[in-house]
Amino acid sequence: MDQGLKRWNSDNPWTGYSPVLVAWTVNVEKNLFIRLLLQGHNLTMADRNVTLIKDLDNMRDDYTLKVCIIRLWRSLSEVNPTIVKSLEMILMDEMGTKIRASVYPRDFQRFESKLKEDQAFYIRSPTIAPNRYTFKISDVISKLNLHGRTTVHECLTFQSKTTYDFSCVSFESIISATATSNNSIDVIGEVVSLGKFDSRDVSKSKHRLTLQIRNLEGLQVNVTLFGDIAYQLISYLEAHKQVGRVVVILQFARLNVYNGIPSVNSYFEHTRMFINVDLPEIVTFTDSWLDYEDFKILLLL
Repeated sequence: MDQGLKRWNSDNPWTGYSPVLVAWTVNVEKNLFIRLLLQGHNLTMADRNVTLIKDLDNMRDDYTLKVCIIRLWRSLSEVNPTIVKSLEMILMDEMGTKIRASVYPRDFQRFESKLKEDQAFYIRSPTIAPNRYTFKISDVISKLNLHGRTTVHECLTFQSKTTYDFSCVSFESIISATATSNNSIDVIGEVVSLGKFDSRDVSKSKHRLTLQIRNLEGLQVNVTLFGDIAYQLISYLEAHKQVGRVVVILQFARLNVYNGIPSVNSYFEHTRMFINVDLPEIVTFTDSWLDYEDFKILLLL
């Protein structure tokens, strides 16, 4: 029945009209904005319940960590290198505190596809275990194990003062061997010379490259890179033959003293290397060198 035109009711503009339902289909996985909205629904509550790594308590098992995976690797069997013993991670929270974590074969299928290096996650209810590894990556005496009751969800709001929270040691402490060989060290320097690449061993993990790096004061230290880390630098140099200066950061490296001569060595898969990457530490180092070169030119004028 035609009721004709209706007078507009400004006090209640929807009088006499049926409500309209509009629906959209959205690919949530590909829409970052929608994912943030959905995650934000529970974000406040989730962050309220976050436990910092320094506050972990062995008497509790129901807690949530907000962390970034800054190192991820497969630990292989020494007897049979085709067998993966565990997935190993180094986690960092927003305060920069780091802890080691593991996933064992029975839980590979549950977690392996989710865990990504340089991504942040909410990890709920991992178990706390003693850290019996002799090589320590932090002062935290415990490690974490992800298991059947553990849940992992992507975190899109991770905020840390630095990306990797490097703790670069002085070259003086390396040269005097005052840094301990059981604790990991970070070091930054410019590559000034390369030694021979030794690839004679059957095992790729034992292939080695020796080099020297120097700091801003001109002090030099010896470095030995093994396995994939050595190949990483070789590949970079071959692909960037015209680059003027090569600055590297070695994170989670190890101090080694052989015949009284100290050197910085990569340590299995723990060590991570950054080469001329756009990180504040490398940019500052490079800019400082440029300022120093300009200063030397002024002195010569």
